[in-house]
Amino acid sequence: MNSADHSTPSESTQAARHLMAYDDGEHGLAQRYLIQALRLAQASNSTALGAYVLAGMSDQANLLGHPARH
Repeated sequence: MNSADHSTPSESTQAARHLMAYDDGEHGLAQRYLIQALRLAQASNSTALGAYVLAGMSDQANLLGHPARH
């Protein structure tokens, strides 16, 4: 999914912030951005974005060695 697939600019911003924090190893911050993006997806009824965010959460959990956390 690219930024053009997001429903609102806020959702695109949260996704971009997540990726930047994730790439910088700031996993706590990245997780907070993911949680916010999931809330925005729910508020806008965007199931595609919700699925994308949940996949990101799963990927992060696996990377950190916590596959059962999310």
